[in-house]
Amino acid sequence: RIDVENEDGPLATVENLVADLTIADDNSAVDFNGTAESFNLNLQAMVESGNAAGLLEDIGYQQITGSASMEGRWQPSDGRLTLSRYEAVIDDAGTLSFLFDLSGYTPQFIQAAAEIAKEMEQSRGDQQQAAQGMAMLGLLQQLTFHGTAIRFTDNSLTGKLLDYQAEQMGSTPDALIGQAKAIIPAQLGPYLGAEAAESVAEAVGTFLENPENIEISAKPENPVPLAMLAAAAMASPEMLVKQIGLAVKANQ
Repeated sequence: RIDVENEDGPLATVENLVADLTIADDNSAVDFNGTAESFNLNLQAMVESGNAAGLLEDIGYQQITGSASMEGRWQPSDGRLTLSRYEAVIDDAGTLSFLFDLSGYTPQFIQAAAEIAKEMEQSRGDQQQAAQGMAMLGLLQQLTFHGTAIRFTDNSLTGKLLDYQAEQMGSTPDALIGQAKAIIPAQLGPYLGAEAAESVAEAVGTFLENPENIEISAKPENPVPLAMLAAAAMASPEMLVKQIGLAVKANQ
């Protein structure tokens, strides 16, 4: 059990927090999983004033409860790190799921990254910090991206947010959905390309009209070094979208 408090009282509580690690007999892999049977977050105490506080009060999320679980595997030899499931369930709101897969996260990488981070904390002067920043970027070139996905399954949160925003703007949820479907292609088109932007707008519109689930995923045909992804992002975001197989899907 974990309790977090400040001078005004409880901020967060996590109960029945459990983590298990299983190391293969030949040390080739570490399987891990964990659960938090229940948690309680006092959002009202964390956000005491401003627009965010008003939003929480109007939609009824001053305090939220839920549970969480995760599982994955790490292979030290090639640094393959797979988070095959991470799921946070927020009662009367929705479920957020996340997974990722990358390689190159070896013990040597971890040690080198820790050393550079320590040097950056102790560095003085712009030249030192710039050199260490370049060293960290060089280190990240050892990582290879295999894929990732983020999924949200709605349980009333989306409708409450739409109703709140419509009331604030003196509009209606249907009008807001129409605006979103029209704005997204124009805003994202210059970066993602017309085809990808239209696909995103269609998925977002489908989800908002009937909130069930929405997922953003990236699954390249072949693993891609992070350095190559960074270069593609700077040169042509549209090319990056195709390279990583970016997709947004709703209600599937």
